[in-house]
Amino acid sequence: MVNPHDEDGNPLRPARYPRPVPDIGRRDQALATADSLLPAGNETVVGVRDGHAIAVDFATTHGLGLTGPGAVPALRALLLTLLADSHRRDTTTIVIPTADLATLTGGASTDTPAQLRVVDDLDVALKAIAAETATPTTRQVLIASPYPGTDERLRTALRRGMAAILLGPWPAGTTAEVRSDGVVTTCTPEPDAPLSGTRLFTMPDNDATALLRLFAEYSQALANQPPNAPRTAIPDGRQQALDNTRRGSLGNTSADRITATEQPRTSARLSLSILGPTTLTCHAGQGATDVTDGLARKHWQLVLFLALHPEGASREAIREALWPNAAGPKPLNAFYATVSQIRAQLRVATGDHAAAFIDLHGERVTLNPAVIEVDYWEFLDAQHAGSVAVDETSRQAAWSRIVSVYRGELAEGMRELWLDAPRQDTHRVAMDTLAALARCYRDRDPQRCLQILEHARMLDRYNEAIYRDIMRTQALLGRADAIMRTHALLTATLAEIDTAPRDDTPALVEALIASTASA
Repeated sequence: MVNPHDEDGNPLRPARYPRPVPDIGRRDQALATADSLLPAGNETVVGVRDGHAIAVDFATTHGLGLTGPGAVPALRALLLTLLADSHRRDTTTIVIPTADLATLTGGASTDTPAQLRVVDDLDVALKAIAAETATPTTRQVLIASPYPGTDERLRTALRRGMAAILLGPWPAGTTAEVRSDGVVTTCTPEPDAPLSGTRLFTMPDNDATALLRLFAEYSQALANQPPNAPRTAIPDGRQQALDNTRRGSLGNTSADRITATEQPRTSARLSLSILGPTTLTCHAGQGATDVTDGLARKHWQLVLFLALHPEGASREAIREALWPNAAGPKPLNAFYATVSQIRAQLRVATGDHAAAFIDLHGERVTLNPAVIEVDYWEFLDAQHAGSVAVDETSRQAAWSRIVSVYRGELAEGMRELWLDAPRQDTHRVAMDTLAALARCYRDRDPQRCLQILEHARMLDRYNEAIYRDIMRTQALLGRADAIMRTHALLTATLAEIDTAPRDDTPALVEALIASTASA
């Protein structure tokens, strides 16, 4: 769905590519159509800023490193965008180590398309790229996490024309810090198309896994076709699904919605996000529309209360929480009026006049899970899966789901008292999960551990213990300068709340720097 206006109702200004930029709503996780976004040459559209499509030629950035809590979701979207573009132009080969692919898919195993070469590690990837030569009409893209000992070989490959998108800081090229909502907060140095302030497209891990599988099936179908067979002769509706993906359903499409691209949707579906900024997105047909502003504050209070109770809540409990002063012979009048208003607003927004968005069963009131999916429910499911996991692989997969879905404070900006307990609980679970993941990677993959700790820092920026763990991990990686910068950042951040680092922190910093010199 293309909207010629921005979120404030103003006409979109001519972008770098003068075709309209899609209205992708507050979640900014959909690419809309390839025809409106895919530029010519080797540039790749990565996001939107001020109504403009922002494109980057990765070869000219001398390597783009992504850091921050939004780095992994943004890299997923970039990978699928490059794959979609490679199917259109047949000019791109993407090389990725096994561990990095696992990071992007949340540990899920999946088949991969021919354009994606999965190798054992970064050393093997660099050897494979060195053995081939890019031409003016082809490009090689490396997606990987850099680690000590590979920097010079990476620089050499980049000078030979390879493009690289790296998970982690990349001082030899460009490093962008990505917020949990996809916004680039800092970028040093800026590429030709400045990235700071751009909202990058992002994608959950289950979406990436499903789409990789779809690309793989499509590649296999093409490989099995007679040489002159038309592309449209792909069985089982997969060609249509691939085209829809390439047109931009990359960023905001869960696995069940991918299936829906092959079969007509019978009703609208809503995605409710309450972990971080509260947003409500309608998925009807092939489009995605942000309908967050269609509900008033009192409507949102009821929707949030029901979202926090997946099994439903009693009408009396709802009245006590939302209308504690209601009196008279009909104390539930305000409740019934609000339910009616919400239903009316959502039916107008979705065009689905038959859906029951809120179900009333006797005394129980619930959001209808048949038409509404809630990220908080996924968070609870992942938390439960982690608690009952019988092996480390399953446990870490559940932890990855928790980290992926937790985008920030529950119902950010809302101040109702009944939000306090679940807000504190989800934050505690997310931070404990990040700490557990960091411990898993500390000795076997310090670079991955550092990325996890940086994610934790973005979510709890005044927690000195996280900074201290970051500095310890930087010491393991031999990065004395990074330790000093982290200490300076800690000092400046704590000054915002009129406090200072612990008395023993300077001594810790000196000891860690000394350890890097002796290593």
